[in-house]
Amino acid sequence: MFDFAVAPDATANTFTAGRVTLTGDCSSGASDLVAQNASSQSAAFQGGFINLAGSHSNPDEDFDSGDADTVGAGGSGSGTASVDFADDVVTTIVFAYQDAGQTGNNCHYWGRVISG
Repeated sequence: MFDFAVAPDATANTFTAGRVTLTGDCSSGASDLVAQNASSQSAAFQGGFINLAGSHSNPDEDFDSGDADTVGAGGSGSGTASVDFADDVVTTIVFAYQDAGQTGNNCHYWGRVISG
């Protein structure tokens, strides 16, 4: 499980699950959650960053090593980030977030790892 807050314009905070790193930022109080392929695998399939707020819902068929996609931004929302690596290891993270306007203070990110 992860649960962290980031103050507006402070240094981003990260959480790594298996080969996927989530980075939470709070520039000017706006939430921004980015998932990155933190492995050396060049052939990963991002099976869907499904954000209920709609910021990113399409699969990325070439989620190479170091590639990153925004999975949640602005306001509040929740979703699932799932990456299927070439060696059949799947990392799936359920997440939620709120921006500083929602919390009255910091951007807030939380969730849990389902697999990976």
